[in-house]
Amino acid sequence: MVSLAIVSVVAVSALVLVASEARVAEKARAHVTAAALAEYQIAELELLPATTLQSMVRSPRLHSFAKPFDSYRWNISPAATGVVDNSDVELSIEWTDGRISVPLTGPGFDAISRAGP
Repeated sequence: MVSLAIVSVVAVSALVLVASEARVAEKARAHVTAAALAEYQIAELELLPATTLQSMVRSPRLHSFAKPFDSYRWNISPAATGVVDNSDVELSIEWTDGRISVPLTGPGFDAISRAGP
């Protein structure tokens, strides 16, 4: 009887550990996917004229990615206070359980920063 109780405690502990590892793996997968989508979206945004980007910053809204990434959304908006590299505009990628923000820097985005919202 005691051995059955010990085995039960060990089994429950093992299941909790496996479930915890699965949650960590899922969070890591979501962050890696969001980072890849951010790279893709930055490449797309670099092709747009500065006037289009400026209007997107003035009127931020959430945009959806195509399937199978339709649970992720993106927008560009004025950067939050305290951005280290002084970028004025950022790209945000959001999903059900998280969000990342990337400063938009480089020649294609300098015109947005100088023009202001």
